Amino acid sequence: MSNVRVEMATYFQHIRGRLSCSRRYQDEQMQKIFRAAEEYAQENPDATPEEVEMYLGDPAEVAQALMESIDPAEIERYQKRKKLGVMLAVGVLVVALGVMTVRFVHLRSQPRTVEVTETLVIHD
Repeated sequence: MSNVRVEMATYFQHIRGRLSCSRRYQDEQMQKIFRAAEEYAQENPDATPEEVEMYLGDPAEVAQALMESIDPAEIERYQKRKKLGVMLAVGVLVVALGVMTVRFVHLRSQPRTVEVTETLVIHD
């Protein structure tokens, strides 16, 4: 295998998607998996991506093992930040919806005024 990261990109994406930690910790954990895959590929030059996947294991199990090696305080901080981000986004959307609703009601309650400024003559 010439480039393990490219040939196994989907496998690595599945692992990264299951890591509930900051991007920095994800990168650190993924480096461990990249090294393990590259070492296996170097030791077994004729190995297929499927064989490397079998060696590394199921992405869910690999991600779980990596999550267990991360400091629980870091995971808790990440989850709090993520929750705060979601709450902030929901808050912004609620405010935007409220402003739009008030504007809509205001426009609907205002009488429509039409001002004629000149006469239009149509010739047949």
